[in-house]
Amino acid sequence: FLDWCAQVKCRPMFTANVGDGTPAQAARWVEYVNRKRTKGPRVEHWEIGNEIYGDWHKYYDKWGKDGGTAYGKAVREYVMAMTAVDPDIKITAVWRLGGDWNRNVFKEVADVIDGVNVHHYAQ
Repeated sequence: FLDWCAQVKCRPMFTANVGDGTPAQAARWVEYVNRKRTKGPRVEHWEIGNEIYGDWHKYYDKWGKDGGTAYGKAVREYVMAMTAVDPDIKITAVWRLGGDWNRNVFKEVADVIDGVNVHHYAQ
């Protein structure tokens, strides 16, 4: 994938696995793609999880059922581990269009994330 990104001159974004992953695994991934690999672009943009707020998600009970607080705390741990490896990366948290989820997540991560990714698909 990163070789293809280099060929088409695009900047990739990776999603760290918050479902059943760990901050240490995410940090090792950052280390591999940004420090150990010698060809292809580095990965500057990272997102923690993907639609973890949805009751359809496999890990909803673990990260989303409480309205985003547990997810926000996990994101903080991921950001700390990942930026310890590469402080120049940009990390976003998952948001919805509105509601308590965003407020609860933001309470935990406002001072450590670089932005948010709103996941909404109009039907």
